[in-house]
Amino acid sequence: MTFLALVAAKEIADERASGPVEQSAALRVVLGYLHGVSGGDRRIYDDFWRYCRDDAFPGDHSGYAASTHMFSCWQGMVRRAGIRLTIDMMERFNSVARSPVRDNFASRVAKAAE
Repeated sequence: MTFLALVAAKEIADERASGPVEQSAALRVVLGYLHGVSGGDRRIYDDFWRYCRDDAFPGDHSGYAASTHMFSCWQGMVRRAGIRLTIDMMERFNSVARSPVRDNFASRVAKAAE
């Protein structure tokens, strides 16, 4: 469950480069769950939430800046979940995360279970 929550958060961070991302109830649940399993300070979860908005970073490169900051928050979430972010683990996250070619949730879940 933690791995899939981290995949969902990574997808949101990846999408943010293209523009604002909806601050949905689903995202709130994902961030709440990840904070719950990690404990401690919730700043990175709050920052991740805030960076979804269009006004988080003013200027021409706001999407890039927000996406970069969200990815930094995401890396912190991974560490706090007790997962070591190696190259192999990053490849696993990328292989499961939504992509334009592969957007079938059931296949992503099956791949994560391998």
